[in-house]
Amino acid sequence: MNRKNEHLAPRFNFDVLLELLTFLHSRNDLLAFMHTCKTLYKAGLPLLLGGPQPVFDYIEYLDWFCDFILMDPIYRIPRLRELHLDIGEIDSNWEHVVSSLITILTKANNLKKLSLLDCEEFLANDERFQAVFCSLPKLREFTIRKVDVRSMKMLEALTVPLSTLDIGFLEVEEQDEYDDHIFPDPAPYLESFADSLEVLRVKNWAFDMLGAVCPRVHTVQIDGYNHVDIDVLLHYFPNLRDLSVVCNEDKSTDDDAHAVRMSNKLEGRATWKSLRKLSGDVGSLYLLAAQCQVDHVAITKIDNENCHRVRAIIGSVRPQNVLLDTYEEALLNKSPAVNLSRCPGLTALCVRITHPRICLQ
Repeated sequence: MNRKNEHLAPRFNFDVLLELLTFLHSRNDLLAFMHTCKTLYKAGLPLLLGGPQPVFDYIEYLDWFCDFILMDPIYRIPRLRELHLDIGEIDSNWEHVVSSLITILTKANNLKKLSLLDCEEFLANDERFQAVFCSLPKLREFTIRKVDVRSMKMLEALTVPLSTLDIGFLEVEEQDEYDDHIFPDPAPYLESFADSLEVLRVKNWAFDMLGAVCPRVHTVQIDGYNHVDIDVLLHYFPNLRDLSVVCNEDKSTDDDAHAVRMSNKLEGRATWKSLRKLSGDVGSLYLLAAQCQVDHVAITKIDNENCHRVRAIIGSVRPQNVLLDTYEEALLNKSPAVNLSRCPGLTALCVRITHPRICLQ
């Protein structure tokens, strides 16, 4: 800018600039703002640490983060709200990172979200982590992936009132021999959070036995190897509003699938009055046999072999909005098998055909 016109440039006072900081939703925009001066740098730190955090998937990134926090621990640690770790392998710098991270976690009394996405080696190398993670007083959202028999001890020790729990057990091909290819029941782990839990996501777990009722849970996502018995879900989650079910169990014959479906229909006669959204693959929803009216239903993995089951699913839940997802264009030619005449309340229908090169909707 020409020096003669410099006095025409707008000059906001710091009160206005600090207020503008709160409207920045991008981390890059916030960082650019913070780099302009020391005052805005310090003012932006609580927003930077309190907002969504990146996933630390390399030891060196985590090391840099720990060094940054420990440069001013009294000011920065209390403002840390989230931590997401995806450390698949450890290296020679591990001991230094362990010391720094434990120092931070022991004082991170305001941490609310914790994700351990690929950390079985990370957890196994230092038992102090399990105790530190379990002692976070304000933890409310916890995600852990690739859970094995060893890291299940941490789940048993958690007693904080979680509102969101997201757990994924190891896939069959990832399990060691000592795991005996098991898919544990979540019941023992839900008891500690039964009165506080609102959102539950589980992968490769088997709902087999009845446990503590979770009356506040409104959203459940299940991805497992076995079909789900509807009476177990009704017991655990009587006030469910959003249910997603994907099971990889192969009920290849219509007779087998029909037998499971009829069993669930008999067990699920007292069904949800609260359910508003139902989603999953066509096989899982057919076996589930939910019998309650919903607002939205989304059915995926439809093909020419199973499309006749779509009508049965929709007829049972009588939705207002339907999404059908298929990979096969030929499905459009089978309209008699997927006709929606049993759904008089239908107001919106979306058919999505995903082709290797295009997606039609």
